[in-house]
Amino acid sequence: MTLTEPERRIALIDEIRSAFHDVSLGDGVSAEEAWVLDAYGTEEERTEARRSRQNLPWERVAESRVFEEFVDLFCFLDAKGSRFYLPACMIWVLEELLKTKDLQMAEYLLYALCPNRKDENDPVNREDAHPKMARYKELNGTQATAVARFLEFMCEYGDEWDSETAQQALDQYWDMFLVGV
Repeated sequence: MTLTEPERRIALIDEIRSAFHDVSLGDGVSAEEAWVLDAYGTEEERTEARRSRQNLPWERVAESRVFEEFVDLFCFLDAKGSRFYLPACMIWVLEELLKTKDLQMAEYLLYALCPNRKDENDPVNREDAHPKMARYKELNGTQATAVARFLEFMCEYGDEWDSETAQQALDQYWDMFLVGV
């Protein structure tokens, strides 16, 4: 049986929630600390940001409007921060796409998930993937598969740019998590 677009969206959101259900930020870079990094803040400002960060579960991060106000967040996160914010951002994008196809955060998220090699036709050596992909080293197989399924969804239902970037991300890195699934 083929699922409709709304049914696929709901199933994907459920898969993301299940895959990331026990994820916490731990000592990873928070959005507050990432803002300081983006502004070339001092070490003292980073320390203060770490102390003042909100300890929300990832399921509540979207309520803080971080994805509306800081679209290049993933450029400043470490592996633990990426694992923490990724499920909330994917779900936020899936829900916001119901309202508009022109979603800047979707573009930034897809860019962050794409190795974006200089030669798009150059196959990625999976053992030596683009350094940008190191931020996803904390993901387990179930979580990486949920990301790959998100990219598949974006290939089919995103706008032209989103679809092309999602397909590039799959081709260059994430499709290996769909093998045998």
